Amino acid sequence: MAQRNRDVENSSQKLLTTSPSEALHGTRMESVPEQISSDSGKTSITMSPASLLRPLARAGSLYQPPFATRSLLRRITRLVLMLSALVILAVQARAQLDTSTIAGTVTDGTGAVVPGVTVQIVDAKTNRTFTTTTNPKGEYFAPSLPVSTYRLTFSKSGFRGTTLEGVVLHANESISENAVLKVGAVNEVVTVQAQQVQVDTETSNLGTTITADQVSQLPINGRDITDLLTLVPGAIQNTGSNVNNDSLGGFPSGQFGANMLLDGGDATRVDGNVTFSTFGRGEARITRSSVDNVQEVKVLSSDYSAEYGRAVGEIINFITKSGSNTMHGEVFEFLRNDALDAKNYFNTGESVPLRLNQFGGNLGGPILHNKLFYFGNYEGERQRVTNIVTGETLVLNDAMRAQAVPAMQPVIARIPHGNGGPALTTNNTIYSYWFDVLNGTTYSDINENTYALKLDYVMSPKNNFALRYNYNQSNTYQTYGLAVGQYEEAPQLSRLGKATWNYVGSETFLNELGFNYNHPHSYQTAGEEGFPQWNCFFCNIGFGLAPSPDLFPSDEPSTSYQLIDTATKIKGRNQLRFGTDIRWNSVGRALYPQDSIYYAGGPTVEAATLLPCNGQPQGTNGCVDPSGGPEGFLANNGISYSVLGYPLTFIHNVMNAFFLNDNIKLRRNLVVNLGIRYEFNSVLHDSKGKLQNFDLNTLALDKPGAQLYKPSYVDWAPRLGFNWDPTGRGLTSLKGGFGLFFLPIAPGSPLNIAANTEENVS
Repeated sequence: MAQRNRDVENSSQKLLTTSPSEALHGTRMESVPEQISSDSGKTSITMSPASLLRPLARAGSLYQPPFATRSLLRRITRLVLMLSALVILAVQARAQLDTSTIAGTVTDGTGAVVPGVTVQIVDAKTNRTFTTTTNPKGEYFAPSLPVSTYRLTFSKSGFRGTTLEGVVLHANESISENAVLKVGAVNEVVTVQAQQVQVDTETSNLGTTITADQVSQLPINGRDITDLLTLVPGAIQNTGSNVNNDSLGGFPSGQFGANMLLDGGDATRVDGNVTFSTFGRGEARITRSSVDNVQEVKVLSSDYSAEYGRAVGEIINFITKSGSNTMHGEVFEFLRNDALDAKNYFNTGESVPLRLNQFGGNLGGPILHNKLFYFGNYEGERQRVTNIVTGETLVLNDAMRAQAVPAMQPVIARIPHGNGGPALTTNNTIYSYWFDVLNGTTYSDINENTYALKLDYVMSPKNNFALRYNYNQSNTYQTYGLAVGQYEEAPQLSRLGKATWNYVGSETFLNELGFNYNHPHSYQTAGEEGFPQWNCFFCNIGFGLAPSPDLFPSDEPSTSYQLIDTATKIKGRNQLRFGTDIRWNSVGRALYPQDSIYYAGGPTVEAATLLPCNGQPQGTNGCVDPSGGPEGFLANNGISYSVLGYPLTFIHNVMNAFFLNDNIKLRRNLVVNLGIRYEFNSVLHDSKGKLQNFDLNTLALDKPGAQLYKPSYVDWAPRLGFNWDPTGRGLTSLKGGFGLFFLPIAPGSPLNIAANTEENVS
């Protein structure tokens, strides 16, 4: 069973390769500005923030604009803040990014537009209804509609009624559904089936929708929903152990390029925009949602409107399922067992045991008909993968064990005896002088339980509510070596919740409000406690297998609270959307203290050399003395000792975003998108004010709690796009645009210097 390789991208673990002097003087966090990407059509170019947006910045203070500029920026910022505050306080509603729009034009048989037509849009699953009328130009707009299948009814006195069935609406899109009314009585109804192929002819967004059929029917090895991202054009996934080798649209998706959302709410790992939500050695697959809980996946690639941000690459939005008026459900179990597998013809060795069971079910339906709906999901996973260790694992033989001093006997006792005979002779060296060969297996277990519950309440035609909660608990347990105690656990707990409220003020004004909660928490052990990392200076032979821990034990709790508000105002041919997106981030991490001991190498051992050099220069006639063996380790001849790590440290900041966007329908088949977005990210800081940056000028640590870097006040992101339907039939779309997109500094970045405190370096 193939599993994803995941590097521990915890950059603070670079301390392992830091020299003693560097560890003493501290690590520096540079003042790194946000990344900016410019999109034109489907082409993205990374540009310098200084060259694009900050030409007026003073030398030596890149982020500080002149006084006049700062004054203007403050006024504009206050205006945007006041506007957003009024929107939030005046009307409260459902969150953005998981709804869409249906728009169109109504004409008569001669092609003339028909104003005053009543357009009734009904959700076929819940009977939720939205009603509007066409404007003097025969146009109508129905924004903020959830993902579903709809029935559209057009009616006006003097015309036959027209019903359009089977209109499928995906997330984050705007489709055009036009109607032609024929003269006749209102009670005469013409029913038309919607076209199977529907094209977004209203926005400049470029992206991909992974549909419900693809989600439910495509086989996914391990049922990891993120594997569906390989369906996105240009995707490069799972290309190696380095997470930044994965990309979408040319930007790294593994770590900081993409922005992960669940129903439009933040579903990142909080410390950065990371595709997977687990940390380090955790191998949980269902960290956001089970496959059976996902309705579809929407990927926005470029030219998206001012509503969207916090990414220089793709925005990935997982849309979860809702209940309907019809009860439906299923149970399942997927089984893999090596006993049922055909043997590989080319595999002449021992078969590798594999046990995988994935089971669960879901149920959805009405609690109150046409009013209150539920959808619940459970999935469990039990997996054990056994791996045969290949190559030679060297363990000290009995002769070497007898040389160990009493203080080293507890260590020697954790090293298994060889079972594969004496070690081989290699490079003119008789390794059997020190070692025997150990053959064995390692294994990896994953136990995972995932729950999800979503409630939808249609209180009235004007007020609709939704509440969703996802809970994933998993534990990865694996052995990483053959010594006794070389095992590690990586428990993972991920909780995601969202409360939304959609308010319809009138046919021309709607507001969407949501509150989102994201709390991933990982914990990692690192082998049996009580043993240090073993190291050896000038050991040409080393000391074979030793019960060393696997890097640091760690704890990573993170939390993100998010408030999203979007108002929509339809005025003539303008569809105005404006609002705010605020995230309060808290990223915690502890690297619990890890001891390291360095030993001296042993003396030259001519008895372990096939051709003793007898004083000849090294390399003569292929002769090399195997000097520097494990004798220093056995004698407990330590030459240095160090402790690395830091206590649980929390980093906080607030990400503020405000936007104004206008979709202008210039012609029946031409839409122009204009928008502006402003982002301000407060300076990252630790909760206790103890963190200290390293000053390169003084070669000393700054004062505790000193500001780590200067914030940026000029992160304005303009957007311009168009969508042209050359045929006017809603089957062809030519779109393009330009915009600036910011990737904020990852909230976990200052944890690189979490060891920089007076307590740690004194």
